Amino acid sequence: MQNVSLNDQGPDLSDLMVGCRRKVVKLFYIDMSFYVQHTKGSSKAEMEMVQLQTSYNNLTKERDQLQTSYNNLGKERDQLQTSYNNLGKERDQLQTSYNNLTKERDQLQTSYNNLTKERDQLQTSYNNLTKERDQLQTSYNNLTKERDQLNRKLDDITKDLQRKLQGLQSQELRYFSGSFYYMSSSEKSWEESRNDCRQKGTDLVIINSSGEQVCVHREQHVINNSTDVDNSM
Repeated sequence: MQNVSLNDQGPDLSDLMVGCRRKVVKLFYIDMSFYVQHTKGSSKAEMEMVQLQTSYNNLTKERDQLQTSYNNLGKERDQLQTSYNNLGKERDQLQTSYNNLTKERDQLQTSYNNLTKERDQLQTSYNNLTKERDQLQTSYNNLTKERDQLNRKLDDITKDLQRKLQGLQSQELRYFSGSFYYMSSSEKSWEESRNDCRQKGTDLVIINSSGEQVCVHREQHVINNSTDVDNSM
């Protein structure tokens, strides 16, 4: 039995036509074989068509799915682009806020440094004032001691003067214009009178004004009159 395919139909038919002159039975057999082969080829083509149609339908579905995926990706891209733009705006706003905060920080740092310098200057001034206060306190304490000592001395001098004044008041003593005048009723020479005054820590009077002269003469006249009365008795 000889196999015949569609692709080899041309050359095989020429050989069959030559063989037909020789053998009719063989030609009939070849024709039947060709018919059977042609029938099998048609079934294979139909199967290939079915397979192609199925592949086409599958590809169409995949295309539609890909188109849907593409559309979804387009929407996602647009959303991402919008989000990107919003993030860009937020980034710019944050950058502006950052710059403003940086300026404020620098200003605050400058203010802090200035305040620190002022604090240090005030601290130095405070320390100096504290030293001056302590020195003044020491001076005050010393002056207070000196004052107390002077007050005690003044009290002693005052008491001493009071005792002397009381002693002088028992004698013939007169006061005029801030000075005390001792009026003696005894008669003595100028030299004796001066010695007597010096022994008492004083000296003879020197008249410097008319008022002082009047006072001295008046008091002297009173003493002389008093002496005359005592002598007459």
